[in-house]
Amino acid sequence: MRASTWIHWVCLVQWLVARAEGHGDATCMLQHKVQESLDPAFDCQDGAGIEAFCAKNPKVTAKGVMCTVKCDSDGAVREIVHDAVSLEDASGSTWSVLEPDPEKLQWHYTGYFLKLTVKLDPGEPLCLWRALCSKEEKDGIIEHHKHDATPVTEDDFWTLKFGYLTVPLDYDNTKPSHEITLSLRVSALIGPAGPHAPLILQHNGGPVSDDLDVLYGVLSKKPDLYNTSPTSAMVKAYTVIGIQQRGMSSYAGIGNGRFEPLPVKSKEFLKVCDGKDLTPAPGKSHYDLRDFTSCECNLPEEGVEVPSPFPDPEDEAEMMKWFEFTASRNRNCYNSPYWEMKVSSGGKDYTYNFLDYVGTQMLAMDLDRLREALGAKTLSINGLSYGTAVGAAYAGAFPKSVDKLILNGNVVPGHDVSDYYEYTALASRQGLTKLVQMCWNARYDKTELHKDKIQELCNMDGFDPVEFFMKVVAKVKAEADGATSGSSLYSLPTELNTRFTMTPAMLYQFMNRPISSGTAGQWQNVLEKLSDLGGSNKTRLETATRAVFDEVCANSVTSVGQRDWEVYGYCKEFMNYAKLDFNIDCGLTQNAVRGLDYAGRYTPTGAMSFYKKLRIQYEGVELYWANIKAGALLTWPAQPTPAVLGYRSGVRALIVNRDYFVQIWGLYDRSTPFAAAQQMRAAFPDGVEMIWQGIGHIVGEGRWDNEGSKSCLQWMDTYLLTGQLPIDGFTCHQTEKLLPSSSLPK
Repeated sequence: MRASTWIHWVCLVQWLVARAEGHGDATCMLQHKVQESLDPAFDCQDGAGIEAFCAKNPKVTAKGVMCTVKCDSDGAVREIVHDAVSLEDASGSTWSVLEPDPEKLQWHYTGYFLKLTVKLDPGEPLCLWRALCSKEEKDGIIEHHKHDATPVTEDDFWTLKFGYLTVPLDYDNTKPSHEITLSLRVSALIGPAGPHAPLILQHNGGPVSDDLDVLYGVLSKKPDLYNTSPTSAMVKAYTVIGIQQRGMSSYAGIGNGRFEPLPVKSKEFLKVCDGKDLTPAPGKSHYDLRDFTSCECNLPEEGVEVPSPFPDPEDEAEMMKWFEFTASRNRNCYNSPYWEMKVSSGGKDYTYNFLDYVGTQMLAMDLDRLREALGAKTLSINGLSYGTAVGAAYAGAFPKSVDKLILNGNVVPGHDVSDYYEYTALASRQGLTKLVQMCWNARYDKTELHKDKIQELCNMDGFDPVEFFMKVVAKVKAEADGATSGSSLYSLPTELNTRFTMTPAMLYQFMNRPISSGTAGQWQNVLEKLSDLGGSNKTRLETATRAVFDEVCANSVTSVGQRDWEVYGYCKEFMNYAKLDFNIDCGLTQNAVRGLDYAGRYTPTGAMSFYKKLRIQYEGVELYWANIKAGALLTWPAQPTPAVLGYRSGVRALIVNRDYFVQIWGLYDRSTPFAAAQQMRAAFPDGVEMIWQGIGHIVGEGRWDNEGSKSCLQWMDTYLLTGQLPIDGFTCHQTEKLLPSSSLPK
């Protein structure tokens, strides 16, 4: 039977069925896959008639195309439409990126980004990723340059669309909470592949990321978008989408102050304390947290003591105070009226807490609603850091809707909140181990660092950097305890005529936070400041002490140069639980989401018992970081809604992480341990694991040893473009030694 006759009969049958069901005349939609076994007369690539129409589209590939045939009620072919999307991605939905399902998603703003290869005249709109052009500006540029030797055309612009996705508070439609709706801001970057390209979600982690990840993840770090990077393939072959996760704020505008395209409509973690900052009363001899804020998400309940901002991990009494404080602050915050959401249903009034509906599993369901609204059969995900948990949760909940899945710098929720706590201690160990390795590298490298410089940078006596660090800690502790006689070594004067004194916990905070970065300078800075703190040069020691205070007090240097620790003798920003602060990497934004992802809850006494058990395995510096990042999570009051990550066959994920150093036990990703990547690999039996031996958190940051990580980045691109995965266990070898700087003053 010829294909045209076959089409006629199929359409006729569909019309008869539709008419019998009372639908009257109907349009028959027939999706036809290109296969060698089909009748050549209906070959969408090189036949006549229908096939000639389809072949006009230059995007026809060996994989096949989608030919949609519309039939009249008598079975005659009325219209043929060629869809450029691959058959594997086509859903048959009538919705698309340009025309989404209006009941779920509505675009409200469209801006335009001009490719960087195009040169404009002085005074013309830049149309950069942070200064988008309007349609009128775009059209004006095209008109102005239409007679140039190389005219500017529509193809030189990429489109950025912003809108709101409507989602239910609760996806359980048997509950009144399902009737409450949220509006989540979403974005779409339509690049050179055009609006019919497959979809990929860019999620940069956190949990702090918003829909502008489509810009920060794709455009901000690479001036040449066609360089080898884990995102270059995305802008070539995909429409990149982003989503404002529940509760998240927008952490930056689009246009260098020109505009914020759309406000965030739903409740925001960072807005709970709006209008509740206090100006400290002058003339006091001592300040604490209650002098700076009245916010219930920063303060404990009445009668509960506010402890030191930097709890000493070696002092059990101090640690118990910290657990009691965080448990009380959690309760105070959770019960704030700000989170209440009310609805009337069936003649009754109901009140729900927003914080009960913000976990990663909810985000997975929101993403699938976004996929449906855009008419896509599948969704690819490029997840970084916590974005790996997002990607794995989506794959676990909707495995048939996953196309490509990159999990880079893996975060794997375990069975209990204590798992995250211990993972953080392990991650701290791997980063600190790398610092030790740097010093040993310096000992044997004669080209970049002279031997006489090694002792200055990495030790005082001999070649043991660990021993050197312990001596520095002992000196800092002695100073903090008032045991050092003579001049103060690790303290600086404040405006209160007191001295702000370093403690071992401050030093631990200083060491842990910067080395989560992939920037070599941050790692070098830690070693250099440690060297100065352990040395005898008073000028350099004072400079290093000030640097530690500025770092650990979390952006307390204001635009006019005021340091809160210097003015008030207190690190108020470090205790600002409800403020988004990239120097701390903890707080309400983190715990509200992770608190739902992990099962298990502890009383302060139970948290202390767990802490004592870990003290047998970990050093104080490692446990300190676990406590700062995950301590409050142990007593989070919301009932968990644990994320189910992966454990699905058929999802061909690419799992990427930093490697471990086999001679010294530990790993190099200070934010997420290598064990998390191994656990993620086990969750995807059809996936593969790729390893990079370098430092930092995310493979592909491009800030150190680009040559060493190049092959890993190329494999990410290859996977996104072709679906081909590297061999399981493929390792990208480090090619540069990260050595302490040799430019320190004598």
